[in-house]
Amino acid sequence: MIAATTAWLAGCAAHPRCDSLERLAADDTVVVVGDSVFDFNGDVCGDVGDFISLARDARIEDRAVGGTWLDHPSNFDILEQYTSGPWSWVIVDGGANDLNEGCGCDCADELDTLVSEDTLAGAMPTLVEAALADGAKVLLFGYYDPAPGSEFAACQDELVIMSSRYQALAERLEGVTFVDGRDIVSAQTQPEAFHGDGIHLTPVGAELVADAMLETMSAGTAP
Repeated sequence: MIAATTAWLAGCAAHPRCDSLERLAADDTVVVVGDSVFDFNGDVCGDVGDFISLARDARIEDRAVGGTWLDHPSNFDILEQYTSGPWSWVIVDGGANDLNEGCGCDCADELDTLVSEDTLAGAMPTLVEAALADGAKVLLFGYYDPAPGSEFAACQDELVIMSSRYQALAERLEGVTFVDGRDIVSAQTQPEAFHGDGIHLTPVGAELVADAMLETMSAGTAP
């Protein structure tokens, strides 16, 4: 833990945002769980959670880890990132790595494992319902489109299906709001928002996503 903290601080020294974040008091009412969509740019204090913290003037609990699956059969996963707490909001994404690495984007069965067509079963409903049971509201993020030719481009159809199921899950459960990344960033029209791999966000893109989430959170209640 000491080594990890030292490495984080060393990376943070690369950008003035890190000084601002270090001065913020902790906010133990918002937690972020997910994959590299939320975690990328952490070395320059420019990931989605960092921008949410800066805008709220309080450092939220950010547990997102790049490369994690929503429900990995043997390794640490996003389901395990979440624990009960005094959360007012739980911000969550996940599933893309399961589709890409777990089934090579030929994923009918894997999709059902993540979220069934009726949204009543699967890893994401399990996580969301656990957060709701703890009294939190949930902000459920749907993936933006990967750039053509990028590693995840072959999963485009599966990602669209998964996002549509996430949206249906949010519509079914009171207290859950779906935020569609496709409405926020586009590799085709906002290249400055995307890293050169066509998958991850630059700090510019991360701030756009954070702003959309903050707008939802400032509304106070999910529809």
